[in-house]
Amino acid sequence: MEAFDEKRLNDGCVDRISGLPDEILGEILSRLTTKKAAATCILSTRWRKVFPHKVPLTQIHLDDTELLRGPPRYCKCFANFVSRLFNESLLYGIGVEKVVLHCEKYYDNAEIFSWFGAIVRLNVKKLHLILPYSPRILDGFFSFFNGFGSLVDLEFESEYNLYVPDDIVLPNLKKLSLFTMSLPKNGYSINELIRGCPMLEELSIVEVNFGGMDSIYIQSDLLKKLCIEFCKREDECTVVIDAPNLEYFVYAGSKVANFAIKSFESLHSASLDFDLMGGFSNDSYSREAKIFEECSIANRLCLYGAAVWALDSVPLCTFPNLTSLALRSLGGWYKFEMLAHFLQKAPKLESLKFEKEFDVHARWDVGAFAAFESVLHELPVLETDLHTSVCPFIFLPEIRNIYRMDFTLAVKTSKNDGVDRISGLPDPILSTILSYLPVKNAVAARILSARWRNISPFGVPPINIDFDDSLLLNPNAVQSESLSCSFVDFVDKLLAEALCNRLLLNKFVLKCKEHYEDSKILSWVLAARKLKVQDLDIEVFLDDPLTPKNLFCCLNGSETLLGLEVGKNFDLRILENFTLPNLKRLQVNDLSLSDEETNSINELITGCPLLENLWVESCDLQSLVVLSIQSPLLKNLVIEDSWTNSSCELELDAPNLEMLLYSDCVALGYNVSDFKSLTTVHIDVGPNQELLDEINEYSDDEALFEYDDGVTKLVTACSSTSNLYLASCSIGALLRAEARLPPFQNLTWLALGSLPGLNGWEFLACMLLSAPNLEKLTFEEGFTEYKGGYEKFESLLPKPPICLQMHLKKVEVWAFKGEEDEFKLFDYLLKNGVLQKLKIYDCLPCKDSCFLERLVALTDASETCCVLLGLKTTTTDE
Repeated sequence: MEAFDEKRLNDGCVDRISGLPDEILGEILSRLTTKKAAATCILSTRWRKVFPHKVPLTQIHLDDTELLRGPPRYCKCFANFVSRLFNESLLYGIGVEKVVLHCEKYYDNAEIFSWFGAIVRLNVKKLHLILPYSPRILDGFFSFFNGFGSLVDLEFESEYNLYVPDDIVLPNLKKLSLFTMSLPKNGYSINELIRGCPMLEELSIVEVNFGGMDSIYIQSDLLKKLCIEFCKREDECTVVIDAPNLEYFVYAGSKVANFAIKSFESLHSASLDFDLMGGFSNDSYSREAKIFEECSIANRLCLYGAAVWALDSVPLCTFPNLTSLALRSLGGWYKFEMLAHFLQKAPKLESLKFEKEFDVHARWDVGAFAAFESVLHELPVLETDLHTSVCPFIFLPEIRNIYRMDFTLAVKTSKNDGVDRISGLPDPILSTILSYLPVKNAVAARILSARWRNISPFGVPPINIDFDDSLLLNPNAVQSESLSCSFVDFVDKLLAEALCNRLLLNKFVLKCKEHYEDSKILSWVLAARKLKVQDLDIEVFLDDPLTPKNLFCCLNGSETLLGLEVGKNFDLRILENFTLPNLKRLQVNDLSLSDEETNSINELITGCPLLENLWVESCDLQSLVVLSIQSPLLKNLVIEDSWTNSSCELELDAPNLEMLLYSDCVALGYNVSDFKSLTTVHIDVGPNQELLDEINEYSDDEALFEYDDGVTKLVTACSSTSNLYLASCSIGALLRAEARLPPFQNLTWLALGSLPGLNGWEFLACMLLSAPNLEKLTFEEGFTEYKGGYEKFESLLPKPPICLQMHLKKVEVWAFKGEEDEFKLFDYLLKNGVLQKLKIYDCLPCKDSCFLERLVALTDASETCCVLLGLKTTTTDE
């Protein structure tokens, strides 16, 4: 359900957006995709006059993939829409920069050729096409675009042989991408296509079948980026590359192609990925060595898959300009020696990055790592140092014991000033940087750097400390018992440091999944109090039944504590005269009351005179007689899942209460004051288990009356609210109760759960009559019964309610079923009211053409209302 504090419409009954000039509406539509822009115009008579001739369409995106499961008439509708859109764009002289045409269905060839002709006449600059298998279309495509001077970007995907005219020319094409097609046997189409693009700067060939070609010539003086990825049978042809200005080269394939590279003089970056599914061979080794040699002048090199393993298999050349190396994975510890030899071939290397961690389960190879260490020491020692970052796999106990690498390797270079600029910052700035990290990461950073070791991890006071034993740095390295001891030592040392520095604590979080000694937990809480903590969150296991009392004893009288959240499965015990004089936020979760101290929760609430926010969630209150909440400053109250088997009364005296969320079983009785400040109420009250058994097994009318009466009293006490949600069970109780609904004079937003039976229609009519100022109505679950429902609704309303005539502007419907009575209800609301927006979500029959026709007909009932369709999300966009 949408948040209760949503801004309400206060601007009268005028649809101000639709009242804007056509040019501005066209600009709004231009920000949407083509499909959404067209849908908006279909659902509004006002916007129908704008699209497309008033819309500055910089791009047209047409996609029929959503029609794949639809009947054939849907494809005809799509084809008609595309033709109309192109024709009107030509008629009104709309400048279109980009066209995306994605067709999975088959259409008439003449129709598709007419679209091609329109694209040419519109002088489109960027064209992305995905077309089905159709020889005639593929044969005629390049004939249409031959000599097309405005085209600068072409992306073409199809599962058919590529044929182009011998004299093909695309004089200004700068970017060409070909996907999934095949190159014809003994044909030269791709060579002719590349040759016909003299201005080509970027070329991508992806998943193309090379099987029919003996050789492919990529010759372009201006080509800067070349990508050849996952093509088929590429090892059967020779790829000749003559691109003296190529800067970026990407190759990925299952078999290494036979490259004949004339010149990579300007190469800056290269990315290689060999996926040798058929294994290695002498031929593949020689091809790999050739690619490495051609790419050796690059400044940046990325290696993936078998390209990494090839470092250990082919003769390595020198990489004189290499400053950055990225490796997907070395594949195991034994590759350390290979990595060391590679580092010897790259004297200017500045950055080494592993994009995937080592296999930590692989057997540790001491010899390989020792060889790596020895090679590192043999590297030339020059004037300055540069710290080269490596991956987190270094952070393992085995490595730290053998070779102290921490997270950096000292690599010598002559081309850097050698200054660690971050570590050179002043201590207060470094401390502030650490304060933004979780505590465990801040401490880890201090351990791994001598410069940072004496820097406080807390930042500028007041500080936040978050201890959570589920966030251990290496939980698989040692046994659980050792982990617990390490966690205890870690908390002790950090709190001791904070106490020693006399820091002020803003927030202290302690969440423990494991069991620790109660004395330790109490000492940590006491330390937090000494640090003058303001916000305390404790979620721990306590074994000794007396410990909870000692826990609250540590907090008793704290004048700095403003927020307290306490939870886990232990008994709540409070000492006499307990007080937290300045506490404003209290949250108790998953606690129970002991038989000896059943009134402890009331004493806890009473001891907080300035309390403003109270949450009671998933607590066991079955031994409690009365839950007494008397707090003159309380503003927000949440009670959830705490009275499942309770026969407890609720006594509530909070004259300044603004928000009440009550999602629980009905109380035995309610003694509540009037809530004059109430703005938001959520009521989901069901019978407790004892009442439910009596109702189901004994058909106890008296028990049912008690439940209905309790719900009615609670809702009546909340009648001054402006936002109200009623769940299905609470609506049923109000329907059965004999008392009339109270007037909801301030109610502006009403949200309803499932409306039960035909009586649900009656309840809806009564609520509309009881809320004269209602502005927004939300149906969260709809009705459970429809036949005859609307007639009952209409019979109770001889004339439209005041709220409908004057204030109700927005209606939201979730899980719309498309029943006849639903359409009649919406038609009534549109014709008799001032509705501006009707939102329908999760439409079950939304793909039914009859349903869509009925929905479009609804828009004719009102000139000011906009009907929107959408999917359900956590928040509702306006």
